[in-house]
Amino acid sequence: MFKHVSSRSPLDILVIAYAFDPKSMVFSHQYQIICKLSEEFRNVYLIANEVDYTCAKPQNIEIFDLKWGRSNSFKKFFRLYRAFFSVFLKNPKFVLFSFMTETHSMALGPFTSLFGIRHILWYAHTSCSARVRIATRFANKILTSTSDSFPLEVENSKSKLFPIGQMVDETKFIFNQDRNYKDRDKWIHVGRVDPSKEIETIIELFKYYLNISPTANLNIVGKSTQGNEYYEESLKAKYSDDISKGKITFSGKQSQAQVRNLLYESDLFIHSFRGSLDKALVEATMTGITVITKNNSYIREFGRLSDRKHLDEKGVDFLQSEIDCWHQLEAEQLKLVALRRSEIAYSGHSLGQWIQKLVAELKG
Repeated sequence: MFKHVSSRSPLDILVIAYAFDPKSMVFSHQYQIICKLSEEFRNVYLIANEVDYTCAKPQNIEIFDLKWGRSNSFKKFFRLYRAFFSVFLKNPKFVLFSFMTETHSMALGPFTSLFGIRHILWYAHTSCSARVRIATRFANKILTSTSDSFPLEVENSKSKLFPIGQMVDETKFIFNQDRNYKDRDKWIHVGRVDPSKEIETIIELFKYYLNISPTANLNIVGKSTQGNEYYEESLKAKYSDDISKGKITFSGKQSQAQVRNLLYESDLFIHSFRGSLDKALVEATMTGITVITKNNSYIREFGRLSDRKHLDEKGVDFLQSEIDCWHQLEAEQLKLVALRRSEIAYSGHSLGQWIQKLVAELKG
């Protein structure tokens, strides 16, 4: 049960989010954050694309379910505008928080500007579309995870763009003190099985290192997004022999708790996406697993394993070098790296600190 919080602001907030579902593999954090916001604001009006009506919900949250992917465009936007003006007619003095929903932000931007409604956009992705460009013009503030996790140069960026870190629940992704850093067999990747994630590169690297560690196995956790299902199917067909031998596993969608447990049981988190700082990278780092990636945001903040600084981080050679170093380092050295990285993750990317910064920006 959720308790009443007496220190709530008299301000109302309208949140636009993808999902209100604690069991969602990708968006469970949105459920957590929306519930946290209910402790900070008098009323929370939520416009969501997907809603789990069986989950616990604070009493001061009112939900408008858009069912965004189940109708034509006209009906989608009609429902969005109907929900927005329902809130506006109840109380025209509220703050709008667009939670990684640039399309909705773009569509409502002219109205928030017209009516003087404070409009905050959270966007942490290097993909840049016309929708992002338009939404950016209307938003009063843009929040992102790191300085290079937003794809545009923002006019008046010092007063408009604010990096506030990632939001990983530090009470769920706890450092695993019992990890044995001598073990090097269990590889894992967590994330979308989409072409941008370069899953084929990860698999080819794994297959190459099977010559060194023939008992190793690779677990691909996640599923393809709509429209990219062909990619996952093509990988399963191409590597069917390794899958049948149990060397490669496609585990599909997993809950947050299941992902955490898989990270605890694994020895190496392998990653090959160079865009914004993936939340999965921070989750893995908090658990103490060795992380190898060519993600430039991660490397800049958490460092690399090897000292071969002449290698271009964009290439496969860099990943090979990092894996070589992982095989060569002593267990105690790997643990020290993991401890140092986890401290950085907890201080800069925990849910607790993120909520504090978010609320300050929403109310500021």
